Amino acid sequence: MKLAEILPMKKEGFWLTAPRIAIGVLFVLLLISFFKNFDVTPKREENQQTGVKEELIYSYKNSHYAESLVNSIGLEIKPKEDEKFLCVNYSVKNVGKKDIFYVSIVDDPKVITLEQKEFSPDLSISKEPFGDLRVNESKEGFLSFRIPKDEKPRLFRIGSYSIDIKNLD
Repeated sequence: MKLAEILPMKKEGFWLTAPRIAIGVLFVLLLISFFKNFDVTPKREENQQTGVKEELIYSYKNSHYAESLVNSIGLEIKPKEDEKFLCVNYSVKNVGKKDIFYVSIVDDPKVITLEQKEFSPDLSISKEPFGDLRVNESKEGFLSFRIPKDEKPRLFRIGSYSIDIKNLD
């Protein structure tokens, strides 16, 4: 028994396969041309108002320790045995000439201790003034920091604004 008898092969002439190859090559060239000439990633919105500077004014309200906080999914969270939760209440005001979308983490908020250690906020247990901020609008909220029990907070810093933290237990 011959192999050709076991696996029947369809005999096609050159004239039947050449168009299929040409169509395949044209399709690949079309795809290459598309991805080369068109940007398929989303474009970021550019500021059309040249010379407009976003300006924020921060105001410190107060600070306090919390025995527990509710996280972003509604669960009560307590500090671990070797840490404490420090909540820094503040407000932010947009004094620029255009509306902005405010996110505190962009301005790198920190609490700096007497020992010169820096701590970033835990946004899952914070109530930051997140979202759209219109011209001359203010929003208030707080950032929560997980600080070791033996550390003493000294300074709150966000963007170019910093203030001594006072009146803590």
